[in-house]
Amino acid sequence: MSESETGSAVPEEKLSVPALLFGGAALFTVILANVGVLARYVFRYSIPSVEEQLRFIFVWLIFICSALSYREGGLICITMVEDALKGRPALRKALVLFQHLAVLFFSAVMAQSCWAMMKTQFEFEELSVVMEINMGWMTAGAFIGFVLMGLFALRHCLRALFAHPGARPL
Repeated sequence: MSESETGSAVPEEKLSVPALLFGGAALFTVILANVGVLARYVFRYSIPSVEEQLRFIFVWLIFICSALSYREGGLICITMVEDALKGRPALRKALVLFQHLAVLFFSAVMAQSCWAMMKTQFEFEELSVVMEINMGWMTAGAFIGFVLMGLFALRHCLRALFAHPGARPL
């Protein structure tokens, strides 16, 4: 509706390319899961690859979307201490910086771990049972998600360090 129809201006939100891609992937998983259930319980025929496909897609969706959510400040967090420090901007800035440094450290450790696991899976050709896809491709989703989260944490750290004192830290 336009402003003249409602009497107030409503901002229009634009969907980003990642939101469209991952929204489409999420919709695909819902359809795929329902096809699997329908085949199993209505037609009495099990499609064995459905579970593996869902597992691969879920890993990619979960890790990459959580990194994208972190980039936008959309992950669930407890802000009790941060809210208590609203009157003390220097301490609040230090706390926010510490939080993002912790995410950066965690992401670096997990990315290194995923890299080692992925390298081993590709090297020893560890295949999924039904589709016979190298399991390294599933681990790659987690690796990419942690690398992205680390990059976004670094960006948040730099913003926390160099942001204007009155600006809201991400």
